[in-house]
Amino acid sequence: MMLFVQPMRSWTLPHDLTAARVARDHVLEWWGTGTQGVAADRLDDAMLMASELAVNAVRHGRAPIELTLNGVEGLLRISVRGTSPTGDPQVGTMDDLATSGRGLAIVASLAADWGWSRDGDQVTVWATV
Repeated sequence: MMLFVQPMRSWTLPHDLTAARVARDHVLEWWGTGTQGVAADRLDDAMLMASELAVNAVRHGRAPIELTLNGVEGLLRISVRGTSPTGDPQVGTMDDLATSGRGLAIVASLAADWGWSRDGDQVTVWATV
């Protein structure tokens, strides 16, 4: 594995459903700035995880929402932080006909690792690619 440090970048996302598209665009932009060591075939996974985390932050929290991308040692860490005074992130269980609730399950299945932390009302959910 090639050792590198990709500069950490952060953006404020809109607090509406365009947050998913904006998050994907930022991942694509970040990826194009030289992600030596991060496998190119994982770009689509990274974009999907960022958009799922952004949509969850919009649906379950309040503004502001911040996306942070950080690359170290061949891994990309995607973090989304938002304000959520109650409720903690969890992988949902739903029937096959449910139209939502699969976001963290998708993230968990694609990520090398994922998790979340709370600091008062601030919740950060992260995943690594």
